[in-house]
Amino acid sequence: MSAHFGASSKEPIAVLGMACRLPGAKSPNEFWELIKSGRREISKASDSRWRLSEALRDKSFLANASHAWYGGFLDDITGVDWRALRLHPREAKAMDPQHRLLLELAWEALEDAGYPVAQNEAHENHSTGVYIGIQWNDFFRLLCKDWQSLDGYSVVGNDLLFASNRISFSFNLPGPSQSIDCGCASGLVALQQGCNALWSGETEQALVGAVDLMVAPDSQLAMAATGMLSKTGNCRPLDANADGFVRGEGGVVLFLKPLSQVRPDERVHAVIRGVAAGHGGRSDWIMATPAATQADVIKSACKQADLAPGSLDYVELHGTGNLRGDPVEIAALAETVGANRTAGPCGIGSIKAQIGHLGPVAGLAGILKVILGLQHENLPQSCQPELENPALDLTACGLNAYSGGQSWVSDSSHTRRAGITALSLGGVAAHVVLEEAAPSLSRDSTSSPETLILPISARTPDSLQDLAGAYIHALQQCSNKQQLTDLCYTAGRGRAHHDYRMVAVADNTVDFVADITRQIQRLQQTPATAIPRQQTLVSGWSLNETQIAQCEAAGFTVINADRLTGNESRLMVLAFEDEAEKTLMLNLTEEMFTLFTLRRSTTSLPLTFWAKAYLEGAAPDFAQLIPGGRMCSAPSYRWQRKKMWPQWLTPELIGTPPGIYSVANNSASSLVSRLDIAGNPGIQVWQGSSATMVKDGQLVIDEIVAVVSEQSGISRAEIEFSPKVNVANIAESADIQIVLAPCGDTAKTTLNIYQRDANNHWVPLNAEPHQLGEVEQQAALQCDKILNELASAPLAKDRRNILHRYVIHTLVRVLQPDCELSLLETAHLTDLGLDSISVSEIKALVAKDLSLEIPASDVFNAQTAPDLTHELVRRYEAERLLAGINTQAKETPITPSDDHEILTL
Repeated sequence: MSAHFGASSKEPIAVLGMACRLPGAKSPNEFWELIKSGRREISKASDSRWRLSEALRDKSFLANASHAWYGGFLDDITGVDWRALRLHPREAKAMDPQHRLLLELAWEALEDAGYPVAQNEAHENHSTGVYIGIQWNDFFRLLCKDWQSLDGYSVVGNDLLFASNRISFSFNLPGPSQSIDCGCASGLVALQQGCNALWSGETEQALVGAVDLMVAPDSQLAMAATGMLSKTGNCRPLDANADGFVRGEGGVVLFLKPLSQVRPDERVHAVIRGVAAGHGGRSDWIMATPAATQADVIKSACKQADLAPGSLDYVELHGTGNLRGDPVEIAALAETVGANRTAGPCGIGSIKAQIGHLGPVAGLAGILKVILGLQHENLPQSCQPELENPALDLTACGLNAYSGGQSWVSDSSHTRRAGITALSLGGVAAHVVLEEAAPSLSRDSTSSPETLILPISARTPDSLQDLAGAYIHALQQCSNKQQLTDLCYTAGRGRAHHDYRMVAVADNTVDFVADITRQIQRLQQTPATAIPRQQTLVSGWSLNETQIAQCEAAGFTVINADRLTGNESRLMVLAFEDEAEKTLMLNLTEEMFTLFTLRRSTTSLPLTFWAKAYLEGAAPDFAQLIPGGRMCSAPSYRWQRKKMWPQWLTPELIGTPPGIYSVANNSASSLVSRLDIAGNPGIQVWQGSSATMVKDGQLVIDEIVAVVSEQSGISRAEIEFSPKVNVANIAESADIQIVLAPCGDTAKTTLNIYQRDANNHWVPLNAEPHQLGEVEQQAALQCDKILNELASAPLAKDRRNILHRYVIHTLVRVLQPDCELSLLETAHLTDLGLDSISVSEIKALVAKDLSLEIPASDVFNAQTAPDLTHELVRRYEAERLLAGINTQAKETPITPSDDHEILTL
């Protein structure tokens, strides 16, 4: 295989932002603590992930796969902050949790780089490529257990292309957008694609990431069948006892820019000097990557950097702990980084020993580990073998697996560099050469302003309170004025500014902490409210210029005032120091907008003024207000996750082999009749009807247990049943399914009862009620009542009110928001997750219920529910007139004082 992956001396690529979610680590800082500790985060899958009975695990087709239940798992994958990410609950529940995790990590990586998350404007007018490595789609296979649950959101929430495309869409990032599947090399191949796009000028900056979650056990079983998984549940790279790897899960996202384009105020974590990937063609086995292929890729990556492979200090191995694969990788390193060394052996290690093999994420997790090692000037032990593999002579290969960690101190005489390798299941090899960032230029300590302003904002009151607490912790870590300045600068320029806000002005850490603490206490007593006005700052306009425009436009709207000055792209209102003058100008414009303009110099205005303006919704230029600041590590957004998961997709169902979920239609005439579920021993299913199971308003559980006990041969004492059943929730003549299954490691057997709901889903009767589903059903019932009222309403005013109620309940049916109906009156529909699929469903419901064809553009253009009501009323009344209905009969005259009642047809 020839090394032809790219020209030499490529421009270095700066890593500006990074974010991660890994086993035992929710952030890069937590990941470093995990690395230092040497702690292993490998365990059995919890019952909350999938619940597979021991009886099933002992059956023939699973008897040799008990090791498949081990892995490096994240704590919870069922929740998401749908409000912050501007999804809606129905969309969120149908979305692959891998895609939801990527949205969080992309947001955090942008913020770590000091780039505010933008959803309305293109990101600083730059082209931003998005390159995501992804391999499995367990969640979609689970959704396919119930065909009735599949809809449009099943496509846009699960197709692998949306892993990248949704990030581009959600954060308004114009540029290339690619989802890449190269197996375990996917993350590094995505990195290669992103770097190539930056080098070619195809894009100006890039988000590169990868994700892998073990949502269902079948992918584990398939991997176990290949013989690659460790039967002992351990990942032992370079160890004589290695018997395969353990899968792990997580995600990593990096934000990249060409080094020459980095601003002086930006922080560089590390520099990418070269990256190469390729396949070696035919070899002994399709799942093996020959040493020659690996060596060629390493040489190619070093050639791009114009560096000798022997100049690398350390290599993060693919290192899965395979007795056949590990020696091949070591042979490739011996030929490259281990040869012709002048500075001692090259260090090697593998994070897989601690968190497992993260598949497509593995290479990026290795990059993150190396970056953290560079920052902390240390290479902790990560894969010291208990028993050295006699087939590996590391000393002769010029390599060293550090036994107790190794200092890696920055030295002006030597530039620290490392390589990271990833190998795919299909034979692709990838390698990255990483280098330490140059030290930041020193600053004059007197450049920091005496008084500082610290803005904090979020999209919900709870997030604001949590974020404020995180800033208190960050403030307490500041040991000097420059660090304090950088923190305030990052919070101002490096974060988006949302509707819920607080701000502090002080000249020292103690006062900042005290002020924010007081504001948190007030929040706990009185919930925060969103800013009441939409506001903007326009620089470059003097006080008099804006004042003249205001006076000329008295009585007109702000936009009309702007047009008088010939600047239609700018909205201008004066930023007054005098409150009376400010009030006068607001009254002149008669607008609910407060639009500020900066004076040509902002230094004459006190920071307390800008703090007040910020709380009212202004967006000051914090680069001017906090001169001398640089981007630093600052708190990222605080997610308020809620469980968003299909109700019917329980851990028991996830752990149930195919065939159990689909049962025959009810044909029983007795209390219950047993169904024969062939090929699924250990689980027994009965089918019945609520008509035979509910007597005198009570579930006849004793009779049910007696019949099940008799037919199953299991004593009643061994059958456990949760009595939390609300009989009122049992529909009349509903199908009932009874499932008897072994109860984990105990001798007990659980009896669970399910009811087939209106969506043809089997819902557990002894589960907590699903609030969103109930709201949706109630909304559908309300719409039916509303339509009956509409048919007999004689007055246009009444019809408008009725149609407005119809709009509100239709939005609930389609979007399923978990908020009070009153909030739908003012909420922006895009904030509730309105998209093309929900627009199509609203169109279909309106056509069915009202016989009206409303263009999708009209629904999209409606910013709020009242806007949509206005359009619906206009079309509905027009149809009445066209149908020859006398709409004026018995109507009272409509006067202009009736708010929103004059119809434009």
